[in-house]
Amino acid sequence: MKKLQINIATVFSVLLLAVALCTSCTDEDYSLTNSSSGDEMTFILNLPKSTVVETRAGFEGREGLKAPVYILVFAEGATGKLEKVIKLKQGTAANTTDGFFIPISGLTDCYKITNKFDLDKTLVALANLDPVLTNVDATLESYKGLKTKTELADILAFTADKRWFIDQFTDANKYNIPMWGELTDYGHGKTNQFNMIRMLAKVNVTFEEKALQDFEITKMYIANYATRGHVIPSQYDAEAMKVTGCDNTNLLQMVSDNETDFLNYSDKIASGSCKHQIYTFETGNWADFPAKEDEENWHDTTDYPDHQKWQKNPCIIIGGKYKGDTETFYRIDFIDNSGKWLGLLRNHEYNVVIKEIKGVGYSSIKEAYARAPMNMDLTLYVTNATGQEEIAVDGPYYLSVDKVDLLMGPNGGSTYKQLITYKTNYGEKPVMTREPTDWLKETTNGIPEGMLGIYVSPYSGSNESREGYATISVGRMSIKIKVTQLPKIKTYVGAFWKHDECEERLIRTALPKKYDCDWEATVLKGQDWIRMDTKRGPDHPYGSTAGDDDRLRDNGYGLSLDPQATNPKNGTTGNSDGYKVLASTTSVRGSTTEDTPDDERYVYFRIGTTGTIGENDNRYGLVLFTYTIKGRGNNYMGQQYMWIRQGEAPDYLQGSASEADAKKPYARFSPYNLTTTGYNTETSGNKRKGRKKLGVQGGRFTEFPSQAGLFSLSMFGLKYIYADYSEDGTDEFVRHVFHPCSEKDDAIWGSGYYSGADRFWSDYVANLGDSRTDRNPKICPPKYHRMRDGSETALNQNGARIGSEMRQSLFGSPRLGVTIIADDTFVFGYYADGFFDRRTLTNAPGKDFAAASAVAVDTENVAYIGTLFYNPNNEHSLFFPAAGYISDRAISGENSVYPGLYNAGREGLYFTTSQAKVSRTSDGKEYMHTWSLIFNRTQIGTTQITRERRAASIRCVRDEEP
Repeated sequence: MKKLQINIATVFSVLLLAVALCTSCTDEDYSLTNSSSGDEMTFILNLPKSTVVETRAGFEGREGLKAPVYILVFAEGATGKLEKVIKLKQGTAANTTDGFFIPISGLTDCYKITNKFDLDKTLVALANLDPVLTNVDATLESYKGLKTKTELADILAFTADKRWFIDQFTDANKYNIPMWGELTDYGHGKTNQFNMIRMLAKVNVTFEEKALQDFEITKMYIANYATRGHVIPSQYDAEAMKVTGCDNTNLLQMVSDNETDFLNYSDKIASGSCKHQIYTFETGNWADFPAKEDEENWHDTTDYPDHQKWQKNPCIIIGGKYKGDTETFYRIDFIDNSGKWLGLLRNHEYNVVIKEIKGVGYSSIKEAYARAPMNMDLTLYVTNATGQEEIAVDGPYYLSVDKVDLLMGPNGGSTYKQLITYKTNYGEKPVMTREPTDWLKETTNGIPEGMLGIYVSPYSGSNESREGYATISVGRMSIKIKVTQLPKIKTYVGAFWKHDECEERLIRTALPKKYDCDWEATVLKGQDWIRMDTKRGPDHPYGSTAGDDDRLRDNGYGLSLDPQATNPKNGTTGNSDGYKVLASTTSVRGSTTEDTPDDERYVYFRIGTTGTIGENDNRYGLVLFTYTIKGRGNNYMGQQYMWIRQGEAPDYLQGSASEADAKKPYARFSPYNLTTTGYNTETSGNKRKGRKKLGVQGGRFTEFPSQAGLFSLSMFGLKYIYADYSEDGTDEFVRHVFHPCSEKDDAIWGSGYYSGADRFWSDYVANLGDSRTDRNPKICPPKYHRMRDGSETALNQNGARIGSEMRQSLFGSPRLGVTIIADDTFVFGYYADGFFDRRTLTNAPGKDFAAASAVAVDTENVAYIGTLFYNPNNEHSLFFPAAGYISDRAISGENSVYPGLYNAGREGLYFTTSQAKVSRTSDGKEYMHTWSLIFNRTQIGTTQITRERRAASIRCVRDEEP
């Protein structure tokens, strides 16, 4: 069985429940120092939250604190020796002298220590040392002046070749889990907080109801466990408050016989689960999966002896009866969602949830240990069980907040607020101050008692996060909270194949820096014909189509990938087999870490189809892409639906032929913009570079939906006063079209006004065979026409809703007039159509462009990011590239500096054949306004564009048979 057939879900952090501590130490025989020279300061001893929810004192005490607590004072620096050992016993609020740790009223698992300490020392807090040292007091004292912290860390170890003490407390079995915390930056006015870390890892195993329908669990073992652990960790990130790796290899001591020596927890199974029973020393992962080419043979240790290393990774072995059969055994590995084995880290909780049993296991425990996992689907949840609160103390008063590091997404507004829980006995509500205040906001609307609300403004940064701080204050106490807002992740919103294509579409998305990220993509609709994998095709073995190099490149506006090859269907090899997605999988996943190099921090997978379809057919599907950005205080989860389409036949997005009528003229849209070839290449006389005059119905469709195609005038070439710029020397611009990357001097078409009796589209196309044929504005190919927004014979001053092809066919909720639609059925992003996804992603051309939004720039095949309209009822979808527009006259002064291409990659503009109104200049000259579709990243609208100001994209719809 392949490793990826094991269903491992996203690894994430969760908030754990805490229970009150039950400590009752009454020992009065203390021989060590309980006071120290130096200044008196207050410290907080903050325990990791207990994960046990049972009420029995034995279980609660195991994860809690038992007196005494030791504070070890070391001289500063790596070579600093142990100078003092301070022993603290548990006290009450009445104990105001040195030598006590006192529970803070109103807070769980938090204690106050007031003692005299010298500054510029390293302070180490240790608790629950009974199982580690037989005579703790004498032992610690004997190391004063002799041992450094590193040397003492080697000594403070516990060895056990059996289960950790898991039964209720008895006289002979009463050990709590040892804990450690450390401070180097402390002093007056600082938080001075020891964040304690448990020495052990914890494993829970549960079965979902479905899994137990045909399965009876009988045995449970832990294999490849460590028999030795150290109280002080060797790999710890103090800023993130988390363990980053297990003890160094030279500190570990593993079980002597991996194949036979297992920890047996069979007697601890209850109701199909084993919870709050398995505690173990941390241990590393000893091997990763073999190389991808050896994936089929990764469990074969005979022909591939190096593969035997993976067997020694920590694992669970479960015995049980499937459908009443004889007892068989199953191996469960700790594997993350990128296919990497995990070690078991201290202070982490590993929750293994068995989803489904699909068949019998192996015949013996030994065979299950040595072979590939099979027939058991599961999900692994991993929790770094710190969960501490941040606390500030001022004499008898305290202030605490539940988080000091907030991660927030790019969406803005109070809808996306985060709640900060505070506790204080000061008698006043804390206040919040913010820096900066322009994007970091506070809300008090609907905020529960004991909480503060914080939110951010929308953020569209290209690849860098932005940071701010919120300070929570009451009295003389304050706590600073760091707020990080993530940039908008540009993702693919869809993929497209022609009817006779099935080859790969490449999905790549850059991920934010500085964070661990997990991602997953799953087919929701179309599982019978949509396939995905993470393999590389023939011309992109490392994920790109630029030879063997798929590194991200910084173009000054964020990282982008640099693929170059053509669509394999149009390639030169004549064989597209190597580009097909042949896997049977409909789900893929992966991850990056905060240490992943920036040029490798991206999502990569392929989508393909199982085959071709009929020339006049279309089929649609849906993929869900999710990603989790893991912060130090919370996680941010984002998701994006990807709308899948195979087939280029014109089709309905909303409605159908049987539902269409005069009020709702549903139309079949082409998936392509209109284009042409053979633009003028130089300016000469009336001829201008980047322009062409088409014949009647002389346009053709682009090859790919993401391509911009030609630009046409907003109306259809009415008369102008100035004839100087007309290519044929007349005073008309009938069927003149423009290159989509026209430069500022290429696009000029005059600045005249309406002259003559012809105002409406119908006036120009009434009779194609009469003497006005040369003025016929039709450029869509035969059997197609430009989309309508109501009447073509009269003004639509208010904007049509009833009778509009554009509004009824594209919008889930059609509206009247100049409407901004922020909640309709559309999404803005990249489109994998075999062209856009296989080329260098770069900045769009022109002025006011969007970064990392275009490919094939400065060619007539330029393609863009854009808006995808979708119908959630049937998964139909239709993509419009955001090609911008050409402007020839000053719009709020813009063209007095730069006439030419505007807003490419940022906006899309598409003209209809319906007129909104007629305006007049001060001297009585008329000009028309055309209803148009306009969109950007967040909004869709309909607007009125004056005829002489802009030229933009054209999308044609199919004529319906009478």
